[in-house]
Amino acid sequence: MLKNYKFDEIILFLDETNFTLFKNSDLNCIMMGTYLLIIEIVEQFTENIGAKGAITFTPGYYMYIGSAMGKIGPSTILNRVKRHLRTTNEKRVHWHIDYLLRNDNAQIVSILLCPSKIRLECEIASELEKIADKLVDGFGCSDCDCSTHLFYYREYPSQLF
Repeated sequence: MLKNYKFDEIILFLDETNFTLFKNSDLNCIMMGTYLLIIEIVEQFTENIGAKGAITFTPGYYMYIGSAMGKIGPSTILNRVKRHLRTTNEKRVHWHIDYLLRNDNAQIVSILLCPSKIRLECEIASELEKIADKLVDGFGCSDCDCSTHLFYYREYPSQLF
């Protein structure tokens, strides 16, 4: 599905030290773009998501889409993703995704970086909405008109790769 988009490169980011790169490039040059976090939930739990209130997360996979359009510092795509990988004790809870990731039952299992100089998260979110098993309404999209930036899949969403 993502092959229809014109990215500078696509990188599957598995953890802080394990990168699989598609196309020849220098990882340190990646500054702006869109990213997708695939989060596995093994046991059902309910989490308070800031002003959204309590949301129950059922077992399966959740895909979160975000963007980081900064050229330097914490708002670059690589630094934003590294922030998501840190524990809640190491960061201030700020975004909806921070509330979800602070629960020990929510584990990031894959990360897809999509470097781009233009913001693509809403366009990709509309495509993810078509293939998701369920939407988590209003999650992570308070700065746009999307219905959500968090999508639920019963099985690992391998059709994206």
